[in-house]
Amino acid sequence: MNKGDQVETWLHGLIDTYAEPNPDKAEVHLPMGMKSDVHNMYMEEVRIGESELQPVSDKYFNTVWRERVPQLKVRVFHRCVHIAAGLLSFQPCSVTCSFVGVQTMKWV
Repeated sequence: MNKGDQVETWLHGLIDTYAEPNPDKAEVHLPMGMKSDVHNMYMEEVRIGESELQPVSDKYFNTVWRERVPQLKVRVFHRCVHIAAGLLSFQPCSVTCSFVGVQTMKWV
C-alpha cells in the first residue's frame, strides 16, 4: 500500500471512529479544530509504530485529504480576540464573550 492509500485508509478510520454527520451537507465533521491536529495524530501513530503507516509531510497529508476524502471536515469553532487592559486573549466565544467590559472581535 502506498503512502496516499495509507493516509486515505487512516482518515476513513477516523470517520468510523470520531466523525459526526452534518445534517445540512454531505459532510462529516471531526471534533478536532485544525487539520494540523489530525496530521499530528497520524504522525503519532507512525511514531508509536504499531502499524505499517509511513510518515508524510503535512502538505502531502492535506493533499490526500482534500483529493480523496473531501467530505471529511474539521469543526469550525467561533473564536474571539478579547482586548482587555491592553492584552490580547484568544478564547472560545462561549467562554468569555459574556464578560462585561471586554472588547471582542469575532471571526470564524
